[in-house]
Amino acid sequence: MNRACGWASAQRHRPVRRRRLARLLPLLCAVAVLGAGACGTTTSLSPSRTTATPTPADSPTPTPTPNPDAAIISAYEQAETTYIDLEEIPEDDAAALAELKDWFVNPAYTSHAQQLEVYVANGERETGSVQDVGTPTVTSVQGTSATIHECGYTTLATVNAATGQDVNVPAFGYVLLTATLVDQSGGWVVSTDGGQWEGTQGCSTATASP
Repeated sequence: MNRACGWASAQRHRPVRRRRLARLLPLLCAVAVLGAGACGTTTSLSPSRTTATPTPADSPTPTPTPNPDAAIISAYEQAETTYIDLEEIPEDDAAALAELKDWFVNPAYTSHAQQLEVYVANGERETGSVQDVGTPTVTSVQGTSATIHECGYTTLATVNAATGQDVNVPAFGYVLLTATLVDQSGGWVVSTDGGQWEGTQGCSTATASP
C-alpha cells in the first residue's frame, strides 16, 4: 500500500491540512432609536410649566445561543493543525511530543508519535494538503465522546526531506476523514483520526457534506 496515501482504513491517521476560513461570531447589539428624544422632549402644560417626556429604557442585549458543536470542531481543527506543523518539519523530541499531548490521547497519540519517528529516521517529511470540501460535521455526541466527519481533497505526498523528491507516487483525490474526540477535564482531544479513500469523483458518504 502506498504509505504516503494510506487511506484504506479509517484507523490509519491522516492529517488534515486545510485552508483556514475565519469563523466569525455575529456581533449582537441592541439598537435604540432615540433621535431627538434621547435627551427628552418637552410637552407644554401651561404657559409657565413644561415637563420632560420619559426616555424609554434600552432593550436588553440578546444573548447568542451557544453552538454545542463549536468546541468540538475547534479542538479537532487545532489538533490536526498541530500535527500538520510537526509533519512538515518532523521532530520526535520531547518538545514535539509535548505538543502532541496537548491535543491527542491514545491510540491517536501513539500513532502520530510513531509516524514522526519514522519520518525522522528515514529523513522524510510530508508535503501537500487536504483541502476542505464543505466543513467538518459533528455526526454524534454520546456522553464524553464525539464523532466528526469531513470530506477533503488530498494532494499529500511523502518526500525526501533533503531533496524534496517523492518517496512514493502520490495519489490525488477525495478522502472521507473521520475523527473521534473525548472530553477530558472540560476540553476535547482527539483519540482516533483516519481517512477512507473515496476516489476522484467526490465523497459518496452523506455525512461528508455540511
